[in-house]
Amino acid sequence: MSYFGNSNKGEKIFRGAYSYSRKDNLYAEETFEVYRRPKLHQIYFEGEMLARVMTGELLKINVAYTVDKEYTPVKVQIIKSLGEQISKEIFLFDHSTSELKYQFECDGEVNQESITTSPKFYVTTPLSCCSMLFLWSKKFDSVGKNYYSFFSSNNQWKYEGPIINNNIVVERAAQTSESIKIAGATVTAVQYKLFEKLDSDDAKDMKVDPEFLSIWLSQHQTIPYIIKDKQGTNITIKYLNNLDRG
Repeated sequence: MSYFGNSNKGEKIFRGAYSYSRKDNLYAEETFEVYRRPKLHQIYFEGEMLARVMTGELLKINVAYTVDKEYTPVKVQIIKSLGEQISKEIFLFDHSTSELKYQFECDGEVNQESITTSPKFYVTTPLSCCSMLFLWSKKFDSVGKNYYSFFSSNNQWKYEGPIINNNIVVERAAQTSESIKIAGATVTAVQYKLFEKLDSDDAKDMKVDPEFLSIWLSQHQTIPYIIKDKQGTNITIKYLNNLDRG
């Protein structure tokens, strides 16, 4: 996997793949690799998602995601291609200035912006392999609610506007790990629930049955085994190879 042309990725420690289905219909697949960069104190994820859209065209999404030793995203690249359309997003975080820089490129146009933020944030991407990295960015309260700040954008094939900041809530669904079967093998996972944070935490404003994602997490760099929602979407890991020799 060398889409980003980075020959010095580091030491490969994991590789894996996901299948994406909705009500038993397969609609996308993802492959990924994870690298350790000891000298830089970084972990680097590189992945690719392939999906068929309604027109029958192939949507390809490539992501390169780098976090530092505190699991702060220091560089995130998202490249999407559909037919002749190609767009590129880049997020860069500068610890010295607490500045998150964002750049969107498509059809020869380049839009840039920057905001000031604390280092406790996460950048969302369409990929699952790096979707839970934020869990290791701060101490997790296993019996309460944990709040996280997310940055994302609505920019697909043209610039729609600046990056968006949202907040989510994560909590343990159970206090103990459980054994689940993946491709015939039994693995140990911890189940979490992920909610969108409401503007108000007042009990009277809370939904009786709020929408949430159920996530079964591995012990390996927060890589999920399974992600499910109530609408029948099921993202399941096909294989996860541990190549770590360190």
